[in-house]
Amino acid sequence: MLVVAIEIRDGGRGEDRAGHFASSDRDILVVADGAGGVGMGGFAAECVVRAARQFAQGTLASASDALQEADAELARHGCMSTGVIVEVGHGMISGASCGDSVAWFISAGGEIQELTDRQFRKPLLGAGAVPMRFECKRFQGTLVLASDGLVNYVPRSAVVAAAVEGSISTAAAALAEIPRMKTGGYQDDVAIVLTRVNR
Repeated sequence: MLVVAIEIRDGGRGEDRAGHFASSDRDILVVADGAGGVGMGGFAAECVVRAARQFAQGTLASASDALQEADAELARHGCMSTGVIVEVGHGMISGASCGDSVAWFISAGGEIQELTDRQFRKPLLGAGAVPMRFECKRFQGTLVLASDGLVNYVPRSAVVAAAVEGSISTAAAALAEIPRMKTGGYQDDVAIVLTRVNR
């Protein structure tokens, strides 16, 4: 089981969620950002986390299936969300995503592999989303899942610098603090899942 740190900061919307579900041979990580402006954003993100839990429990066969399950449920309720679900196990990092939340793997040398770089930003879950699958061979590095409240406001160099320093919990907390404004608040909600993996 991986050592995982989760940090969530409320930027005034309360629409971001994150989770970690572990079994004997794999870890499932998830970040979701409920769509603002259409209502029920927090509920929408919670539905994505619930689908990731079903995947972890073996009720759903893949991360893509989990996102499609979430898409159908959100459509029934008339709400939307982004979603990134990552599976770490069996020597691989794999998963599926849609929207503008991200999964980045930062190598020991500080290079970012954008696992979600081919995802469709729209339509979102709840509006007929098409989850994009991804995978990479595991090797030593740091895995970061984050909502746009981090990646839209923080330079990549700052993400790398914070993510690889110190313990998992220290690094995740440091990442979550970078987008904080001088006034003390945030421009958007922030959700982060951070872990480190070895081959």
